[in-house]
Amino acid sequence: MARYRHLPHALAGVHPRFKTPHRADVVVGIVVAAVAAVVDVRGAIGFSSFAVLLYYAIANASAWTLEPEGRRHQALGRK
Repeated sequence: MARYRHLPHALAGVHPRFKTPHRADVVVGIVVAAVAAVVDVRGAIGFSSFAVLLYYAIANASAWTLEPEGRRHQALGRK
C-alpha cells in the first residue's frame, strides 16, 4: 500500500532476503507496544476482535460484488 501512496512512502521498504515489509512491521510493533502500555489490555483485546470481525465482514461483502469473470475460484455449487 505504501508503494501506491496509500501509506507513507517510508514504509514501502521490503527486506531483500525475507521479502517482507520490515519497516512497516517495526512501526506496527512500536504502535502496538505503546497501546498495550497505555490502554487497558482487556479493552484492546475487545477492540482488536471487533476490528478483525469487521475486516472480514467487509472483505466478504466486497467478494459478493465480483462478477464471475473476476473471481479466482468458482462459487460452490455452480458449474
